Amino acid sequence: MQELITALRSAKRIAIVAHIRPDGDAAGSVISLAHVLKQLGAETAAVLKDGVPSAFLFLEGSGDVVRELPSDYDLCVVVDAPDTARTGFPQEIKAYAAAGKLALIDHHIKGDLIKRTDKVLYDENASSTAELITLLIQELNLKLTPAVSTALLTGMYTDTGGFQYGNTTNQTLEFASELMRRGGRLDRIVHQMSRQRSVAGLKLLGIALSRLTLTPDKLGAVTLISLEDLRSSNATAEDATGLVNSLNVLPEVSYCLLLSELEPGVVRGTLRTAEGRTYDVARLAALCGGGGHPRAAGFAISGRLVASESGWRIEPALVS
Repeated sequence: MQELITALRSAKRIAIVAHIRPDGDAAGSVISLAHVLKQLGAETAAVLKDGVPSAFLFLEGSGDVVRELPSDYDLCVVVDAPDTARTGFPQEIKAYAAAGKLALIDHHIKGDLIKRTDKVLYDENASSTAELITLLIQELNLKLTPAVSTALLTGMYTDTGGFQYGNTTNQTLEFASELMRRGGRLDRIVHQMSRQRSVAGLKLLGIALSRLTLTPDKLGAVTLISLEDLRSSNATAEDATGLVNSLNVLPEVSYCLLLSELEPGVVRGTLRTAEGRTYDVARLAALCGGGGHPRAAGFAISGRLVASESGWRIEPALVS
């Protein structure tokens, strides 16, 4: 961590970027770190390739997030993303790494980014990247403002399923308690998370539930959402966010897999381990070129979902 702290203290312009299709941990981590590092006198840029999801626009500073990564800053900090490609800016990230200006804060299974820099704060056992950033802020002796605390609390809350998943540790709860003492608005976060499902999202949930089936070994529950489902429900990719968590409720299975075609030519798989089970879904994701945590993982493959008389299948994407 010391190399990271030294780099943060010396940089005058710092860009912070997370992964594409950001969740609460990605958005909360980018926004909180960009805000708090200003206390060091640095100019910061909060970057999310796909922008801030509507569910997290309540976070103070969300309006300052940009979609393009500056190429000439003193330091680029990647948060909550283990792989270069997941940032959405592979060439820019590689350029920062080649110049020795790359840093990483993450809790996922190690990807290629950790090999590109020595400025690292990494702990696979941390509940969230937001938890690691809370630790970093304490080490830097910076002030946890209400806005920063709420953003960090959002990351912890979403990545732990409201502090219900098995990745919730004593340290997670201690940090969450400290963030609330510093003005973190857990009540507002819970309110936002409970009302974020749109009418279109509810329609997608109904479609996914209607197709839910068990794998032949009865270990997994599998369902899918196609591009046509999005069109017929007047939904967007954001409406499908968090669907897998709503589906992962069957006590007799070990994991849930949601296949979703949210953009032409790409089928994404989202895996979650059922609560109380020890099934390692990251190993399944790795078979399809993906990764993640033992309890939460994903992958993306080229293709499209096609219905037939014998069931659904993934076909190669059509080339235009």
